[in-house]
Amino acid sequence: RRVSNGMEPMSLRKRRTYFWILSILFVFIIPPIMLYTSGYRLGPEFTLVETGGMYIYAPEPGSVIYIDGKERHQTSILGRDWFVQNVTPGTYTVLIAKSGFWPWIKEVVVTERQVAEALAFLIPKEPEIEVIPKTLEEKTGTATTTKNNPAYIEALALFAEKKKINVFTSTVPAPIAAIVVPEKFSPYGRVGLMREENRILAYWMKNKDDLPNYFCRGSACASPVIAFSSVIPIRSFDFYPGRDDVLLIAVQNGIFAVEIDARKTQNFQPIYMGEGPDFRFGDAGFIVKDGSMLARITL
Repeated sequence: RRVSNGMEPMSLRKRRTYFWILSILFVFIIPPIMLYTSGYRLGPEFTLVETGGMYIYAPEPGSVIYIDGKERHQTSILGRDWFVQNVTPGTYTVLIAKSGFWPWIKEVVVTERQVAEALAFLIPKEPEIEVIPKTLEEKTGTATTTKNNPAYIEALALFAEKKKINVFTSTVPAPIAAIVVPEKFSPYGRVGLMREENRILAYWMKNKDDLPNYFCRGSACASPVIAFSSVIPIRSFDFYPGRDDVLLIAVQNGIFAVEIDARKTQNFQPIYMGEGPDFRFGDAGFIVKDGSMLARITL
């Protein structure tokens, strides 16, 4: 005798229907999920492409990172970089902004299975400038005397030094050019700078297999590259403190920071504007000379 529990047994036809529905769902849903988690995305014309990544560095905490005009991340004291995974290959506009600083923008090309770098630098619009007085007043009782400021004399001496400049030209034979010592070295010794008339060449001083992205021009990566070119004489050049990829240039009526990375856009930001200013690094820091005025600027 059949005992009823209030539920009708599922017919064989229904079980088969459910089986085929679940099988179809498995075939059409599970593979796309597996491809997605493996880093594949739909590319142009619905083609399947592998994704890449993007590494973004912003030196100032509190910087806002925009990708293609959309706010995506904000840096902090403990996290000044940001890594984005599974990025569909293509060209992206990265903008990094912070109140009181000049914005930094770059077109970043992401390719399959590669990580594209965006190494920003941010220069304050109004940097801290401390004028070094030429003389000091000293009071003795009721009398006031004026004397020369030792700090001014020390800073002025930096600009009086006649330093040997290594000038590289295209007429130097290759074997000799290979042993020419760069005029400036980056803080970590990875990049060297040479002057070629009104151009600054950047040399990668380490293994060429480790060339960073900022030594690439399009798909070609090589050393040296032209880091800066001018139609007028360059008074001074050096590395921005703590950076291998950012230069300081004194030219025309200003002192500027410019990056070696020539991808659109090669960022060029003012540090000091005056009448033919020059600069040196000394024990007191970054010193600017504009006429007879000397000042210490905090970078």
